[in-house]
Amino acid sequence: TANIYSNGESEKILGKFLKTARLIYNILQHNFVIVTKARFILAHNDLSVMSGWQLMNKLECVNQGGLSHGTLFSQVKGSLERLGTTYIDVLVISGDQNIPVPETMKALHDLVHKVRYRGTSVPPTSTCGSSRK
Repeated sequence: TANIYSNGESEKILGKFLKTARLIYNILQHNFVIVTKARFILAHNDLSVMSGWQLMNKLECVNQGGLSHGTLFSQVKGSLERLGTTYIDVLVISGDQNIPVPETMKALHDLVHKVRYRGTSVPPTSTCGSSRK
């Protein structure tokens, strides 16, 4: 899923399913692999008809989307709340040309107890590896 899918509703639906699985069937989170994405901003109010790219350029949406350290922490926190979980198995990001790759990689490293594995859907993995130098 992703935080932007149906403006967060897909994560809420998955969270309700996970809660039901736990409470009724005693199936715990470790029996599932939860994958979600981060980067784009969630719409609110009259902004809901705008695309993620349009939202990121609105003044009231500054620092709410992208791959900066603070934004990633905020988006993961929101995803965890909507999912009703304490961790995400795989967090997938897509490129953000406005944020230096090392900053994004540091944020992903700092999310180690909230995110088990990290992946990327756009930039080549060589870009991520070169940021470790």
